Amino acid sequence: MYTNKTVKGTDTSFYPMGVNKKDAVIPCTQIANNYSSEQIVKNNEADACFFRNLEQHGIKLNQKQIEAVRCVEGPVITIAGAGSGKTSVLTSRVAYMMTEKQIHPGNIMLLTFTKKAAEEMKERISSLPGLSETAVRQLLAGTFHSIFLRVLRNQGINEKILSNEKYKQIIIKKILKELGLSASYEPETIISMIGYFKNHMILPNDLPNKTPIDKEIRDIYSMYEQFKKKEYLIDFDDILVIMYELLTTNMKLKSLIQNKIKFVLIDEFQDSSSIQYAILQIIAAPHNNIMIVGDDFQSIYRFRGADPSIILGFPADYNQTKKVILDTNYRSNPFIVGLGNAIIKHNTKQFKKTLNTHKQNGSKPQYYSPDNSEQEASMIIDDILSQIKEGKKEYRDFSILYRTHAISRAITDQLVLRDIPFVQYKTKDLFYNNSLVKPVIDVLRLIIRPRSDFEALKGVCPLLYISKDKVMDEILNAYAMDD
Repeated sequence: MYTNKTVKGTDTSFYPMGVNKKDAVIPCTQIANNYSSEQIVKNNEADACFFRNLEQHGIKLNQKQIEAVRCVEGPVITIAGAGSGKTSVLTSRVAYMMTEKQIHPGNIMLLTFTKKAAEEMKERISSLPGLSETAVRQLLAGTFHSIFLRVLRNQGINEKILSNEKYKQIIIKKILKELGLSASYEPETIISMIGYFKNHMILPNDLPNKTPIDKEIRDIYSMYEQFKKKEYLIDFDDILVIMYELLTTNMKLKSLIQNKIKFVLIDEFQDSSSIQYAILQIIAAPHNNIMIVGDDFQSIYRFRGADPSIILGFPADYNQTKKVILDTNYRSNPFIVGLGNAIIKHNTKQFKKTLNTHKQNGSKPQYYSPDNSEQEASMIIDDILSQIKEGKKEYRDFSILYRTHAISRAITDQLVLRDIPFVQYKTKDLFYNNSLVKPVIDVLRLIIRPRSDFEALKGVCPLLYISKDKVMDEILNAYAMDD
């Protein structure tokens, strides 16, 4: 599967780079072979035409990807490393099931973690050879919540969905005030805690009641549930709880769903919670045609109830599990993948794997250790401006990633102060646009430019309960009089 080709001048052992040491030798992974389907699937094999047609449509699968696509029956775990083409595998596998195995799309459930991912997959599947939009529309594809909510609605459960996070916070604030605990807990923390409980199938009465804190948490949780019941509301976590209760108490419904859904595919399985997994196990039984796709290295939603031990324990839960490791990275260069391999190998709880890469060249990672966030931001911007000045890059060639929003302020400051154009991509408001900060900034701007900063004026008017249109008319009249 792999070639012995490596990039010249590199080492395959991890080098603990020192501060600001740009010339340190860093790990480099192997380059994957670039085989075509003809070199993997022989012409006399029954599904050869399927993979040839995929290739003609621009989808070139490697040996491990083809193996994952072909594993249709029984439990399958596909460990998909970063940038390993798991979406291509999932969409190709669904197409393979429908065209090669003649499985009705209505018997297939494809679960994703976002609505956008589900829509993208259905769109990609319908564009594959031999499939039509009409057929793909019958595929049950969506998020856990969207698909299970449909079941709940069909069962006559019509409560409104409490999806507004700010409204949830208001409810919790009201409960905390009633209990005299406003100074003891943050609403956001309580909401996260309740979500964690529900994703681990822990109801108010299941909580301990030994210490004063135990009692407080239990009372808050219980009152939150009572409020929703009174107001005819359910939240997204309730959808999972109710779905699980239906499947464990309504045998007729369970049998109906099991007979309908005969094949289950789950994307991003490393971020599944205990209750999601319990629901899937019920639905997949007794045939157990369940394929999970995920990466134990990439679990990021533990705070929300995700449990990475579930993916690690899957082979033990299904002792006939077939395991396929997608270990070719199509996104990053050998240096980045090699460094990632070297770092993650110290993780003791994992499926052992070493990623290789499809790319042959690229820049080496550099490690810096600044003293504080301001120095870090300055170093980043200095490096960007240096490459711009040398004509090596344009502003559009750079991306700045940060681990938490809290550290973005220093970087934003440097970008603004040094007149560097930038776009904040798919995130919360910038620090200066925060609802607590922006009004102060707007007032300061108006002090400096009282009659010319219209944007700041628009921001201040609502705080003073003054009509923006009325103020703008007054300013225009003042200008007219000056003229």
